[in-house]
Amino acid sequence: PQLRNKKRSYVRGRNQHTSLGRTEYKVHHHNDTNIKGTIDFKRHLKKNTPFLGKVAYNTREFSHENHMIHLIRYTIEFIKRRRDLRKVLYMNDTTKENIRVIEENSLQFDFEHMSKIIHQNIRKPIRHGYFFEYQALQRLCIAILRIQSSHFRKHSNNEVYGILFDGAWLFEEYVNTIIGDQFLHPQNTKGLGRHYLFNAGNGLIYPDFISRDEMQPRVANAKYKPNRNIHGRDYLQLVAYMHRFEATEGYFIYPFQETLNNNQDKTLFLLSGVEKVSIREPRINIIKSGIRIPSQALDFKNFEESMKEEEMKLRNRMTAM
Repeated sequence: PQLRNKKRSYVRGRNQHTSLGRTEYKVHHHNDTNIKGTIDFKRHLKKNTPFLGKVAYNTREFSHENHMIHLIRYTIEFIKRRRDLRKVLYMNDTTKENIRVIEENSLQFDFEHMSKIIHQNIRKPIRHGYFFEYQALQRLCIAILRIQSSHFRKHSNNEVYGILFDGAWLFEEYVNTIIGDQFLHPQNTKGLGRHYLFNAGNGLIYPDFISRDEMQPRVANAKYKPNRNIHGRDYLQLVAYMHRFEATEGYFIYPFQETLNNNQDKTLFLLSGVEKVSIREPRINIIKSGIRIPSQALDFKNFEESMKEEEMKLRNRMTAM
């Protein structure tokens, strides 16, 4: 969890500072026929004897490539290799664009030189006032690459203040406050309300919500993500729950901003057949039911009133007989 917290802090820091402001002159060594710099006679005599038309020369060019940019690039590649953490690199368009810019401006990086770059950044920390904001990002990159669990401990001078919470769990518990009297709420974090797909304790499952009405069984999953991201495995999971509890109706409950103009409800019908495909009878339905978040509310009171209306709408949809 501590390393995961560092990754989130790293992404926020990189997004703030990926302006590539740290530019410096670099000396590039060439050996070709297109002379456009200072001739390096010593290197020329060493490489081009006998003379075959090529000339060794050096150019001094402005470049974004430096030990700091390479440090960020190594950190990106390190996170990409961690399956449990790589998703932070694709969390939004800004992050993805910044990663693209870093990659385009670190073409000379090589994993074999990672230790050298880390030590170079340790020996030469950013001190210039103009690049002061890069200091925290530099320290964080070094901590991630060295996997220093002590970097942000209680008595460390490198403190980070913030609150880390599980948004998916929090949204699930919020939905439970709305429909909890009509639906059972298994809790996998506490091991409460466990069920199994098969006999002899095989296939442990924790549906988010199971209706208390055994005459009209229904199941529901709360998803703290956009409607467009509810697909694939989400469908397979809910359909499996529906078969297990003999439910003909399943729900995905998700939040959405009112500015996105999403349809609140969308009903999907399970199909049957191979060559001749038709809607299964009796029908098995999956309903995507959104909770509109009034992001344009004028004040908290207005927001609270709007949320109460949305909660009542959800409750009526979920408990309608």
